[in-house]
Amino acid sequence: MRLIMKQLLHKDNNKNGQMTIIAVIILCTVMMTITLSELFIAITEYSQGVYDNYDQQALEIAEAGIDNAIYEFDQSNVTYNGTFTLPIGNATITESYSSPNLTVTSVATYKGVRRSETAVFSITAPPAVLNKAGFAVNNMYINNSTLNGEIFTNNDLNITGSTLNGDLYAAGKGNGQKAIIDSSTINPYHGSGGNMESWDPTWLQNNTKINGNVFYHTSLHIDGSSSVTGSQTKQGNSFLPPIATPTFNFTQAQTLATQNGTYYSNPTQFTSYLASIGTVSGGVVTYNLPSGIYFVDCNGCSGIPYIYSFIDSGGNQTNITGTNVSIIVNASFIDLGGINISSPYQTGGNEYPVLATNGDMYLLSATSNDVKVTLNGLVFANGTINSYGLNPGNITTIIGGAWATNQINLYNYDVLTYDSTYIDTITGFNFPSSYVHSTKWYENP
Repeated sequence: MRLIMKQLLHKDNNKNGQMTIIAVIILCTVMMTITLSELFIAITEYSQGVYDNYDQQALEIAEAGIDNAIYEFDQSNVTYNGTFTLPIGNATITESYSSPNLTVTSVATYKGVRRSETAVFSITAPPAVLNKAGFAVNNMYINNSTLNGEIFTNNDLNITGSTLNGDLYAAGKGNGQKAIIDSSTINPYHGSGGNMESWDPTWLQNNTKINGNVFYHTSLHIDGSSSVTGSQTKQGNSFLPPIATPTFNFTQAQTLATQNGTYYSNPTQFTSYLASIGTVSGGVVTYNLPSGIYFVDCNGCSGIPYIYSFIDSGGNQTNITGTNVSIIVNASFIDLGGINISSPYQTGGNEYPVLATNGDMYLLSATSNDVKVTLNGLVFANGTINSYGLNPGNITTIIGGAWATNQINLYNYDVLTYDSTYIDTITGFNFPSSYVHSTKWYENP
């Protein structure tokens, strides 16, 4: 009996041991399955995270490509198809322009992930002042001079004995003043029709000839000796709006000149520098400025400072020359000598004004026939631009443009000619070459 009982107990113990082993095996299998599942999920999530990171990087490269394409178009108004390169990758850019819309597609690939974006922009015309040879916020007085290009004043005009090749605009202020064209001629020029547009009462007198059309708002008076070749059309109240006043950033120019070592705290300091570089030949002292932007401040100035006289202490005629040179004066100033600057200071493909004053500007040719002022670039005055030629040998020539926040007064033997080379890429005025508005921006599948 005992033997039988031992055998039965032994069988029960074997069964219990087998069940325990089975339970352990099942438990291990379950745990391994859970672990492997979690590991698989972790690997999957990690892979997805890496892919998402690559995807985001590719998307950012594509967006950067569009941003650069718009910047390039804004600078030059020229489309391009090409590659934009970043430190982390490249974007292939495709542009198409059908006025007024510019469509840009940017395709980027980063570590095998490809993303593409398309944006549509509406392009509007650049500020109107960029198209003008001469612009004055107030009146403009022209006497015995020649102007080539569009001329615009937000007020009125008084032009005598002059030739204007281009269109002429006088937006007026309805203040009882009048536009007077006396003994002068307006001709077509480089696509301009030789037209005149005027708001206030307009008078054409003493053999004045308009070789184009006249558009007027208030009234038009033509004496018996004057004529208009084209039509004469009265306009309504929405006619000829004024142009916004350009604002030059003198602080920005000062910062750049300071960085370049060409900042002068007052005119005396600048004239001392000129004296140090002057060379004399044939009774003329020439100050040949190295390439740069020269900022002349007015700390401690009184009255209207002048940069230099038409003769030096030795009796020599004076003449400033230079290439890739801009002179910025943080005050009004008088120039009594000759200037011959062949091109303005350029930085990053953009030109500064060749001469800018934070106040009135006086370009006064001296009595000698050898003293001339020739400025290639934009001339800007936060005030009035005055130029006086005293005889046919004292010519003031501006090739580029002249803008004034008050008046422009050009008297005797002055020549102003528009040159888009110096205007299309002008800098320091904080306005673009065109206005760009985003209308659509979407990710491609």
